[in-house]
Amino acid sequence: MGADSEGFLHRLQWRGVISVSNRFQFSIYDPERRTSFWIGINETRSGVSVASYDEDAGQVTLRHRDASRTFSLNRSSTRTGTVPEDASTERLRFSSLAREAKDAFDRGELEDAQLYAIELLALS
Repeated sequence: MGADSEGFLHRLQWRGVISVSNRFQFSIYDPERRTSFWIGINETRSGVSVASYDEDAGQVTLRHRDASRTFSLNRSSTRTGTVPEDASTERLRFSSLAREAKDAFDRGELEDAQLYAIELLALS
């Protein structure tokens, strides 16, 4: 079982991380199945759980059964920003939209590209 779990984790890709209300969500992509999913700390999706996250190092450790793997996020793809005070209501509206889109994606009602576009709007 260990080799299967290691192989499964090895093929996964960490695509990104977002933080909404101090809650981190990680985008994980499986190129073999051509599917992706978002997972938070203390959540399990497709048998995968987040074992730890080091924001300063840009690393997340995923666990699948008895195996674990640490992924590093490419710093050139990291984007941070601040929201002006007068934009807080708009930001909340877009954050809510992104959460609704994520839920629709989890139900199979949205494609990856649609979800990605909505998330970019929420982060801008």
